[in-house]
Amino acid sequence: MEVELALPVRTYDIDFAGVVSNIVYVRWLEDLRLAIVDAYFPLTQQRNTYVVDVIGHTDGQINVNSSGNLDEMLEEASLGNQPLNNLRPGSNADLGLM
Repeated sequence: MEVELALPVRTYDIDFAGVVSNIVYVRWLEDLRLAIVDAYFPLTQQRNTYVVDVIGHTDGQINVNSSGNLDEMLEEASLGNQPLNNLRPGSNADLGLM
């Protein structure tokens, strides 16, 4: 896999000592990541894959105090045994992320 991307170095990318800020390198890496995704897995192709990203916990425990029901129903819905409109997402607080 190879992608070439011209990255312009702007005056605000460099400080008075001529050093490129670390955050600029992060921005350039993000620009490159987006170029790779666009080259090898364009958005139009992503839309046609019927894939949904779900952020969840991986401890195997059902969140009983959650406002959502993804723990109980996501697998069954993905197999076609439950309608998708029955799924209710929870929140970051439900996952212990806040």
